[in-house]
Amino acid sequence: MTDGAEAHAGERRRLAEPGKLVSRRCCMKRMPFYTGRDVRRTHVSLARGVALLAVLWLPAACAQRVVNITSEPSGALIYINGEEAGRTPFRYDFTWYGDYDIVVRADGYETLKTHRKLDAPLYGIPPFDLFGEMFGARDVRRWHFELQPASAELPDPAALIARGYAMRGQLRSSRYTRAPSTLPATLPATRPLAATP
Repeated sequence: MTDGAEAHAGERRRLAEPGKLVSRRCCMKRMPFYTGRDVRRTHVSLARGVALLAVLWLPAACAQRVVNITSEPSGALIYINGEEAGRTPFRYDFTWYGDYDIVVRADGYETLKTHRKLDAPLYGIPPFDLFGEMFGARDVRRWHFELQPASAELPDPAALIARGYAMRGQLRSSRYTRAPSTLPATLPATRPLAATP
């Protein structure tokens, strides 16, 4: 064998050994490369690293939607969509954008019934919300309510009764009012009742 053939055979033997960094003569340059088994191991290790990074990153990357609610006076009870949410000042975590019914109550103050609308920002509209969720977007809103003191004077009882009669007339003329039932409220007895002494 010539020198060139022996060198070529030796290089083939080195290529056959798994897990070793070898070099191959190509276009008069020596270039390092990995064997097939090493490439697979590298890809598996890389995939495991990416998966571990994703598992550690995703819980911290949740979008936060918060409303900070305050009132004057402080300590008012807040109901959001019919459910008690807390006493002011407090932080309310919400999930959905939209219109919220709000009731604010405090002793010695008039009850405030209102609604507030939460419009979605650009990163809260599909398909952009996917990226907002992935990168942990934070949306903080502020609501402030001012309550009016309750009037010290008591309402006139005659005016309340007159208002009740007026509302009763409106109810009877409503399209949702049912005609009175002519059926008895209880069923007749199926057997005679025994007399008790």
